[in-house]
Amino acid sequence: MLLAILLRVIQNLLGYLSIVIGLILLVTPGPGIVFLLLGMALADWPAKKRFFTWLQRFAWFRTADEWVHRKWGFHLPGNLPEESRQGKGGESASVEPVSAMDER
Repeated sequence: MLLAILLRVIQNLLGYLSIVIGLILLVTPGPGIVFLLLGMALADWPAKKRFFTWLQRFAWFRTADEWVHRKWGFHLPGNLPEESRQGKGGESASVEPVSAMDER
């Protein structure tokens, strides 16, 4: 219990430190946006899930999520892996394409 709280505090400190570094790198040469997104992903804040769900609308974010998943094996916040998108009983919650439904 105490270890879990300590790890959460360290995660948040790293997240907020990354946000500060990202803000500094926005005005100096460097990957400021990368550090901002990293910090926002690590830190706990109220609208985190809604923000990353909104980012999924953009192709560059989905491409980055696929790259992170291939490289390190996890998805960015707000992005559900395919296994989590399934409904009860294992059936897929996604809608089939119209052409596949017409062939039945």
